[in-house]
Amino acid sequence: MKSGWITENPFKGMANEIKLPKGTGGEMEDINPFSVEERDAILEAFLSNIACSKYSRVHHSFYYPFVFILFNTGCRPSEAIALQWKHVSDDFRFIMFVQAVVESENGAVCKEGLKTQERRRFPCNEKIQAFLKSIKPEDATPETLIFPSPTGK
Repeated sequence: MKSGWITENPFKGMANEIKLPKGTGGEMEDINPFSVEERDAILEAFLSNIACSKYSRVHHSFYYPFVFILFNTGCRPSEAIALQWKHVSDDFRFIMFVQAVVESENGAVCKEGLKTQERRRFPCNEKIQAFLKSIKPEDATPETLIFPSPTGK
């Protein structure tokens, strides 16, 4: 209508007719996709199982550290994939989420900033601290990815 291509808006007033479903527990419902038992079973499955295909033999246990961090920090997979050791404090007391891996026209790229904020400082409890210490390679540099692919990418 603004550009003069039509004289009448066929959608006028339709927005008022749309009724959104209401949640059963109010606006602030807790989202708990897995129970503690289910979470532990998933982690155990990653730790102990192997998947085979005609192309490769992939050990699910390779992905255990990645899944452990997802469950224990609540970060997005794109944020965990982009983590480097420079994002973990020297004393392992916090993780700085400052970048994410996203799909672009040229494939996966690492971009500064997060989906909903520029950065987030996550405090690590003793369990996460001990875990990070246990998986850090001796030869890790600040630029080393914490969760590289099986081919090191």
